[in-house]
Amino acid sequence: MQMPVIGQGTGSKGADHKSFEQDFHTLVSSIKFGIDLGLNLIDTAEIYADGRSESIVGAAIKSSRNSVLIATKFSPDHHRSKQVISSAKDSLRRLGTDFIDIYQIHWPNPSVPLEETIYAMTDLQEKGFIKEIGVCNFNYKQLLEAVSIAHKLGTRIYTNQIKFNLVDQFAYQNIKKFCNDNQVKVIAYSPFKSILNGSEARKLILSKIAKEYEATEMQVALAWIISHSNVIPVPESSNINHIKQISETQNLKLTEGSILELQNIFSNLVIDLPVHKVRSRNSQRKYVSIDKKMEIEKISNQFVPSIIELAAEIATGEILQPILVRKSLLDDDLFEIMEGELRFWAYVYVNGETSTIPAIIN
Repeated sequence: MQMPVIGQGTGSKGADHKSFEQDFHTLVSSIKFGIDLGLNLIDTAEIYADGRSESIVGAAIKSSRNSVLIATKFSPDHHRSKQVISSAKDSLRRLGTDFIDIYQIHWPNPSVPLEETIYAMTDLQEKGFIKEIGVCNFNYKQLLEAVSIAHKLGTRIYTNQIKFNLVDQFAYQNIKKFCNDNQVKVIAYSPFKSILNGSEARKLILSKIAKEYEATEMQVALAWIISHSNVIPVPESSNINHIKQISETQNLKLTEGSILELQNIFSNLVIDLPVHKVRSRNSQRKYVSIDKKMEIEKISNQFVPSIIELAAEIATGEILQPILVRKSLLDDDLFEIMEGELRFWAYVYVNGETSTIPAIIN
């Protein structure tokens, strides 16, 4: 089946376990509504809402399985061969289907050989449980390794899912040529993240272009993403009006001039920002003695991927994306983290508090 222009994300569907049962029908209906409008790539994961997201997707696709592409992911702590296979079977059960169209590695896990993980995925593929193999959040070196391993095993890496939007272009630019040359499709998550939190100049340009096309700012931001060949965004919404607007964007074609205007105003330079000038929003709540590695290690496994796993990636010298910061409202010489909290602490763990960290100022 051909990939659609735009898909659907489901990262927060079912997140509120207390209201899960009463919200279930509404959440299922929202996905069905999107499918009817052509948004027939549904992206989910075993860790989304502890599996409840997959259950919602399963109910939504029950009557339309053959016209829908299902992409799901297994957790970073399930990279061992037996765990990959077990996770796939659990996902199949929750999804209520016999096969998964795209089975994805959710995050890299440097503590498990990538060859072992992909070998298990090829086993699932050969047995018909999955159709295609995908990865998520892989930087250039990791993607290169994955494609090489898949080729040796007689298969391919079909997709790499990364954060990609007007503000966050770093990861995409680093893998763009490689993906085009090797027929790896890019699935773009968080397509709207932070785009309305930037400078007044950016907001004015976005608003101006939206008026020119009689569209919303969100539609223009989404149209900019799909103007890139080989990229499929997966925005998430349970609001019927928003889903309708998202579907209408499938036919919104920006001119080359509009694309360049957006590119120019939203392009960000990556700078090396002194760590001591960066302020974590959660430092007082989560981190006590950031100068002691043991404090970071103590809370590392509270997150997926863990801070230590992210630190191992940073230690290789290849980063997926910089942190996103803004000028502090209290001190013009300081910066507050907008996105990349865990990457910041992983970087501190590897390089210390007297180092500099790659950052984008929004």
